[in-house]
Amino acid sequence: MKSDATLRDVIKRIGPCELHAVAPKDPFETLCKSIASQQLSIKAAATIFRRFEDLFPPDRKPTPERVMTLGDDEIRACGFSRPKVSFIKDLAGRVIDRIIRIEEEMTGGRPEPMVRQYSMAKADAATPVSAGEIEIRAQVRLAAAIK
Repeated sequence: MKSDATLRDVIKRIGPCELHAVAPKDPFETLCKSIASQQLSIKAAATIFRRFEDLFPPDRKPTPERVMTLGDDEIRACGFSRPKVSFIKDLAGRVIDRIIRIEEEMTGGRPEPMVRQYSMAKADAATPVSAGEIEIRAQVRLAAAIK
């Protein structure tokens, strides 16, 4: 407040900011949620992701191993498009195979190596970078910034 007179006046008028940074959940779950929400309203994405979580009783926690046990049609029944199902399963497979070391990178607060790993893995498969990958990069950076 001392260094910015304009903000000082605003803070005095409306009070201090009551927003608090929320630490991201499990990195894999965060990225799945990001994939679910691409190009959808917040309400639609929340509904789809809630249905997705329902596939993982009793804790409702998607993990790469649990995702890979599901058939594509089971995931599609939640409301995911075919490309999103493919992207989530691809991500899960790469995490399981440790091509992407998502836990290490996101808990270490340095997302760039994980993003590079994913990009290199996709490049090896001669697959172009998708909007989903761009979204994952943004989510990983945001998760690291919040920590």
